[in-house]
This record gives sequence, structure tokens and C-alpha cells, in this order.
Amino acid sequence: MQESHRLIINSFSVFCRMVLTMAIGLVLPPFVVKQLGPENFGMALVITSIMTIIMLVQAGMPTTTARFVAIAQARGDHDEMSRVMSTSLAFLLVCSGIGLIFVGLFAYWPELLLSWPDSMSRGTVQWVVIIMGVLAVLGIPLTIGPMAFVGRERYVLQNLVQVGGLFLKFFAVYGLLLIFPGSMIVYAASQSGAIVLTTFVTFLLALFLFKENRISLSLADAGMLRRMLSYGAVVMFIDMAALLYLQADYFLIGKLLDTKSVALFNLSVLWLMALHKVLRIMVGVVTPAAARNQTAGNTAALSMMFVRTAKYGLLAALVPLTMFFFYRFELMDLWMGPGYGEVAVLMLPILVTDVFYYAVMGGERMFVGMGQVRVLLVTAIICGVLNIGLALFLAIGLEMGLMGFSLAYMIAMLLRNAIILPVFFMKVFRVQLGQFFTKCYLRPLLCAAVTVPVVYIVWQFIPGLTWLRMFLAAATVGVLYIPVVGWIGMDAYDRNVVRQLAGKVAKKFRGR
Repeated sequence: MQESHRLIINSFSVFCRMVLTMAIGLVLPPFVVKQLGPENFGMALVITSIMTIIMLVQAGMPTTTARFVAIAQARGDHDEMSRVMSTSLAFLLVCSGIGLIFVGLFAYWPELLLSWPDSMSRGTVQWVVIIMGVLAVLGIPLTIGPMAFVGRERYVLQNLVQVGGLFLKFFAVYGLLLIFPGSMIVYAASQSGAIVLTTFVTFLLALFLFKENRISLSLADAGMLRRMLSYGAVVMFIDMAALLYLQADYFLIGKLLDTKSVALFNLSVLWLMALHKVLRIMVGVVTPAAARNQTAGNTAALSMMFVRTAKYGLLAALVPLTMFFFYRFELMDLWMGPGYGEVAVLMLPILVTDVFYYAVMGGERMFVGMGQVRVLLVTAIICGVLNIGLALFLAIGLEMGLMGFSLAYMIAMLLRNAIILPVFFMKVFRVQLGQFFTKCYLRPLLCAAVTVPVVYIVWQFIPGLTWLRMFLAAATVGVLYIPVVGWIGMDAYDRNVVRQLAGKVAKKFRGR
């Protein structure tokens, strides 16, 4: 029960931060598109996707650091934790230098990878590449700070820093683009600079708070590096395979179609990706918990975490997915203004895949914590290659354009999330097919049977939406959904955990 309490508190802390992340991440795009224009905004997305590829020089070390810190924390071995952090820092400093070389080559020869609109000069492209690239790779060594917080499960303070960074990013981008409208260089500097500054503050906090763990290049250990790289290399390949999804799509769309199409495709997935990020990072707290339970040999706790996070993920995603389905055209009109109906059409196939994604999301993060990442690598490669192949066939061969990319993404992700991963997860966590369905899917689907008709009725009787009406519609559905979850979505175990957690919170307030 204590494990569940810790997971719920940590998840709620991360959830609050990520809701704010989603809010700010959705407020900025309409403003940025208006200031830069769709073509330039799409160009920034393509450059960002290439920078994401360059960041692979980290060789999975940030994720590896979080896992090894969690294991050392479980053992209470501060000396090992010091070696982990110091070794990670030394390696990432080298990675940063290598990354600078790649950024320099990309800036010197941007034509190799980019095709930019006529409204943008070659010099502007080069400066955007330099600014975004240099800030990104200089921030690589600083990532050991956030990973130290994750490994130690110290989420509350880290989230406060992240919230401050979100506001910094919002005001920097919004304010500077008002002063310098249409400037790609200002946009790149304000956005990338805010991210690096936030990471730097977290790094300094890690040095100050975790004094028992000394961080010094002299403590870097070759043996520790070999152990970390044996795990990190697989994580890196998983990250590489993951790039075969949206990042590769952005690059191909920019090359085969145009940068405006990149912007439209990005806008079609932005609301869903924001929801992905909120819930993915929320269940990310199971990563160190899985590492700790695996170290303790607690297979029962691992099995329970798997089925609970699957069910909770589906229950949390049900309302927003239903709202997106019914209100996608109205949402785009309110968000971006008239003329973006194509974006709402592109969103539909991706909505279909998301139900299955949230059922395997928790298990995926647990696999990362347990070090069993080769399955994730294989599935990412298979489905990533399938995504690219289908996208080229549908978009170019069948001349379906952007819809071809959307359908290719849907087919590849359904194969991964509805078939391959559940089979592996059930085998590892010793959950039978019928048990997996009844414990993970049954209650959320029953909640959906009650909720979907309510959303449909609200959608029918509130025409001519404004943001206020949409908020009221969402609030109405949400208020009705809470008792539905309590009545249908939770079992006796869930209710007992909630009661005990509420009692502890109430006791603390009474004590004050």
C-alpha cells in the first residue's frame, strides 16, 4: 500500500506540472504561427527534428543515469551514486563536444538536409541552426541534474523549477516575438535559451541538495562507464528507432511536400502529443519504482504496478480523447482560427491509436526501469520502418498527401501498442490475456459506455462554441465522470488507497 501511496503522490505532482506544460504548449503555437507564418514555423520544426537526431550523441546516458541512481538509492550506497553521477558528467561533456562538431557541419552545409521557403535566406537558416544547436548540445552535461531528481524520486522540487522554466519560456517567446515580429532567430534563441536555463538551475539544485553525493571528474570510473553504456546503448537505439515516427515524418514532409505541410501535420498531433506527454511523464514515476522492486525481487509489486498503471492511464485519457473526437473541428476553429479544417481531419486516425497507447504506457516505462529495453528497441525499429514505408506508399504512391502520413502513423502504432507490446508485457509480468483485459480494459470501457453518450449530448446541445462554452462542456463531462470512475472505474483496492491517502492529507492539515 505504501508503494501505491508514493506512486499516487509522485504522479499527482508530475501531473500538475505537465498540465501546465500542456497549457503553455498549446497557447504558444497559434501566436507563433501568426508571427512567423506557417512556412517558417514548419521550418523551425524540421530543424528541431534534426537537432533531436544530433542529441543522440548522448547514447542514452540521461535515462541510464536515472536508472543507476535509483538502484544505488535503493541500496543506500552514496559512494556508488557519486561514481554514477561523476561518470555520467564526464561522458556527457565528451558528447557535448561531439555534438558541437555535428552542429557546425550542419550549419556550414544546411542544403544537405533542408529545403527552406523562398521567404527565408540561407543566412537566417544557418543562424537558427547555430543558435538551436549550440544551446542544445551545451545543455547535454546539465541533464544529470534532472536525472538525479528522477532517480531519487524527488519530484516536487523539480516540478517547481520546471514550472518556473515554463513561464520563462512563455514570456520570453511571447515578449520577444512581439518586439521582433517574424524573427526566426529571436524565436530560436528565446525558446532554446529558456530550456537550457531551466536545466542549468536544476543541475545547480542537484549539486546543492545532494551533497552526500560528490560530483567530480576525478570520480569517473571506467568500469562504471562500461556498465552504463551497455544499458545506455540500447536506450540510444530505442531513441533512434523512435525518431522513425514523428521526427522522420516532419523531415519527409518538408522534403517531399513543403514546410507549410509540416506545420499542419504538427498542429494535427499537438493536442494529442500534449496529452501523451502529461500522462507519459505522470506514469514515468514507475521507472525508478520498477528498478527498486526488481532489485528487491518483488514480482508481485511489479505485476500490480503494470495492471494499475494501464487502467489508470485509460481512465485518465478517456475524457480528453472523447472531447477531442467530438469537438476537433470546433477546437481547431477556436484555437487557430478559420482555415484549419484539414488539421482536424488529420487528427482522426491518430485518435484511434491512442486508446491502446495508454494501456501499454505504464508497462513501457517499467521496462525502462527494469533494464529490459531490447523489446522496446525491436518494436520501435519494426514499427518505425513500417511507418516510413507506409507513409511513402500512401502519401506519394497513392497521392494521399498528408492524410497518408496520418494513416501510416495509425497503422504502425496500432501494431505496436495493440498487439506486440501487450503480448510481451503479459508474458514478463505473468498476466493472462483474460486477466489483462478484465483488469486493464473492462472498467475503463464501462466508464466509456457511460461517458461517450454524455459528451455526444453536450456536443449536440451546445452549438456555436466559444472557449467558455468548451470549458463548460469539458467541466460538465468531468464532473459527471468523477462519480462514474468512483462507481464503475475503481475496485475495492483503488477505493481503499484513495481513502487512506485522503486520510493522511486531512491528518496533516489538522495537525497544522
